[in-house]
This record gives sequence, C-alpha cells and structure tokens, in this order.
Amino acid sequence: MASHRSMAKMAGLIGLATTLSRILGFVRDSLNASLFGAGEISDAYFVAFRIPNLLRDLVAEGALSAAFVPTFTDVREKQGEAAGWMLASLMLNALILIMAGIVLLGEALAPGLVGLLAPGFQARPDQFSLCVVLTRWLFPFIAFMALGALFMGMHNARRRFLVPALAPALLNAVMIASAWGLVPLFGADPRRQIIGWAIGSLLGGLAQWLVQVPLAFRDGFRLRWQWPFKDLGVRRVLKLMTPAIFGNSTSQINQMVNTMFSTSLAAGTVSYLYYGQRLFQLPLGIFGVAIATASLPALATHHARGEGEGFKRSLLYALRLSLFITLPASVGLITLSGPINRLLFQYGRFTPQDAQMVSRASICYCAGIVTASWVKILVQTFYVLGAPKVPVLVGFAMVGLNLALNTAAILLLPPGWRFLGLALSTSVVSVANAGTQLWLLRRRLGALGLGKLAKDLALLGLAALVMGGAVWGASLAWEQWAGPAASRALLALRVAALIALGVLAWLAACRLMGYDALKALLRPKGQAGEAGQA
Repeated sequence: MASHRSMAKMAGLIGLATTLSRILGFVRDSLNASLFGAGEISDAYFVAFRIPNLLRDLVAEGALSAAFVPTFTDVREKQGEAAGWMLASLMLNALILIMAGIVLLGEALAPGLVGLLAPGFQARPDQFSLCVVLTRWLFPFIAFMALGALFMGMHNARRRFLVPALAPALLNAVMIASAWGLVPLFGADPRRQIIGWAIGSLLGGLAQWLVQVPLAFRDGFRLRWQWPFKDLGVRRVLKLMTPAIFGNSTSQINQMVNTMFSTSLAAGTVSYLYYGQRLFQLPLGIFGVAIATASLPALATHHARGEGEGFKRSLLYALRLSLFITLPASVGLITLSGPINRLLFQYGRFTPQDAQMVSRASICYCAGIVTASWVKILVQTFYVLGAPKVPVLVGFAMVGLNLALNTAAILLLPPGWRFLGLALSTSVVSVANAGTQLWLLRRRLGALGLGKLAKDLALLGLAALVMGGAVWGASLAWEQWAGPAASRALLALRVAALIALGVLAWLAACRLMGYDALKALLRPKGQAGEAGQA
C-alpha cells in the first residue's frame, strides 16, 4: 500500500540520519573511553549524565513526543493550521516554565539525587563529590532536550523528519569538538578534564534544540506569550504526559535501577554497562526509533479519521518491518560483539580487559533488541488510542520484575558475573513488556494479524541462525589467520568484511526460505484480520 511504502521511506530517511548520529556517537564514546577509561571517574560521569538523561526520557522525548504529536495532529485536522501553531506556542510557554522549575530543583537537590541513585558511591567520598559536581553541570541538559523534543514533535507531525533526525548528530559533533577544544583547557588531571567533557555535553544539548528552530519558524510557528495552563490543548497534552512519563520510559527506569545496583559493585561496572549497551542502542536508535517515529503520524491520522482497519494494518506493518531489520542486527551484534567493542573502545586508558567485559555485557543486552523496538511502537499505539494507563500499569509490573531479577543476580551469581545478570535482566524485561502489551492490545482491538508476525518470526529466526553461523565461522577463521592481536586497520577490515558477509548471508537465507522482503514489506497485501491470523 502507498501509505506503507511512504512509512518505509520515512523510516529509511530517519534511519540514515540517525546512522550519522550513531557513528558520531561512537566516535564520542571512543574519545570518552580513551580519555577516562573505565573506573571511578567515568562511572561518576555516566551516573551524573544518566540523572538528567532519565528525566529527559521521562519528561521530554518519551512522554512529550507521545502526547504532543497526536494532540497537535488532531487539532490541525479538526481546527486548522493556525490552531495547531497556537497550541505549539502555548506548549513552548508551558515547557519553559516547567523546565525552569525542574532544573532549579535538580541543582538544589543534586547531593540527595546522587545518594539515592548511586548509593554505592557514598563509600567513596571523592567519587561521590565529583558526581555531584557533574550532576549540577549537566542538569540543564534536560531543559534543552525538552525544548528540542517539542520542536521535533512539530516537525514529525508535519512529516518533516530529516532536521529533527539530524539534530542529535550535532550534539555528538559538539561533544567531539569539546574533546579537542574544551577538555584540554582543564589541564592534565582527568578529574578536572571530566568537567570540560560535561560542559561539552551541555553545549551539545543546546545545539540540538536550536538547530530545529529555524525550520519551525519557516513553516509558520510564531512564539506568543500567553499563560498556557488554561488552554484545553495544553491540558490534554499534560494529561497524556502524566501517565506517559512512566509508561513510555520503563526501559530507562530499569536502566537507572541497574545503575543503582551496579554502583555497589567493583569500580568500572557502571562504565561496562554503559559501553555494553551502546551496541544494543545502535539498531534500536537507527531502526527501532525510526520506524516508531515514522509510524506515529500514520497511526494518529488513522485514529483521528476513525479508520480502524487502516490503523491495525499500519501497526502490523510497523511491527513486521521492525522484526525484519532488528532480528538480524541482534544476532549479528551478538556474534561480533568482541571485535566490534575492541575496535570502538580499546584506546588510551581503556584496557583489553575493559573491552572484554564490555563485550560480555553487549551480548546480554543485544538479546532484547527486537522486543525493545516493538515496545517503542506499542507504547505510542496506546497513547494514540487514548489509553495511556495501559502501558503505565505494564510499566509498573516491568519495573517490579527488573528489581526482582537484579536482586537475584546480586544474591545468586558469582561476583564476576553479577553485572552480566544486570544486563541480561534488561533483555528479559523487554520480552515480557512487548508480549504483555501485544496481548492487551489484541484484547482491545481484536485480531491484529499476529499470525503473520509469528510466521515472520519463525522464518526469519531460521535465517538469522544461518547468518549467525556463517559470520561466526568466518570470524574464527579470520582470527586463526590474523591472530587476536591484529593491527587496528586489520581489525577494522575484519569487522567491515564480516558485517558485509552477514548482510549477504541474511538476504540469501531469507530468499532460500521463500521470504521475499520486498514483496512482503514494501508491497503488503490483505487485511489485518485475514484468516489464520491472531
């Protein structure tokens, strides 16, 4: 269908822009690893950055996008363009006021926040005090992200995806520049250099917001100061955001829970989990977020027009497209975790042992890529349907499950394996989250076409195993030929060649099993409720 082809094209465009951002993000993280290694200093930075980053996902990009885009779309459809832009202006007024209060509270309560979210640091006073300083520098980051998320919502609702998708690349570019232009100004002591790195992060967040502003003004946005909280549209967005703050960011809350547990383990554990999650976030950010972002306007439009069957077809298409892309990514990254992490991070103060620990964590995280990408689609589906309480209740259950799994990992696993238990719990929770939301969505909407999804999972699972076996065998053969301590250039060549082999093996395996991706995904036929579907 034309709408599905359009969704695929939009997802591809977003994916390309996000790929650039992710590449720059890996350059940024490689610099971070080289400068600060994996120890108390890097752990303090990652905890400090995670605090506003968590609030960003809870308040800004997660809840705000999910609540604002459907409301903005509905107002534009029913009341016209001018009414939509007025809502956008009033939301900007509301965010400025709300974010100012949150930032001031965060600055004042930084010691208490660090004590609550990183209890293990209290046994190391120098690390605790450094984390507090970094938290205060980084806390305004949430305000820049919230303002940027609002403009991203304006653009996405109008199906303008390129500029907001490129904005995170600018954030990473500013941080990379700060490694050379700002960090050296703080001397040679890493404990002082990390302050420059935090300031670079803050400047990057500011740039990510400001780069989106000119396009909005060109499209018709105008800032008008008016008390925002009496407006029905603003109240509707805030009402949707309240439950969405929890429901859309279960994974982020669970990451923070993991951080709380990891601060009580050996120094460097927080860094291992952060870097280990970077491979997991690569396909999730490039493809999972891209597909969810591209599908949201279509789902919102179908719902606003009362097109129930079109809504279900678009939802099923997004889930199938996500599966086709993220399943091979998951298997490939698990297979190549070792060489990829050595290539990305093993520089400067980041040792071979650090890279090995990160690779093990990556394997545990990457097992949950498929279901994590589905969760992003499913959560926003409930918001479009006006049922935000559903993912909230599921989210509460998932946080409880994660707490139980983390506690079991700390109590039952040997010391050297405990951080892997924390990483694996994230994947287990994402599987349970996606399965629960699919079941509840089917109860609400009726047949969704899950029979097609299950058939895809079976066929593509076999193809992924074939691909993984081919890549694994080729990787072992390469290591026997070149040895594990090959040069950086040879390691890069190995990773690139094995990724290319994986792509070819994946497409060939799909073809041999009769799964024609172009026909099945770019030219879908039939209805969501066909016979034989769940």
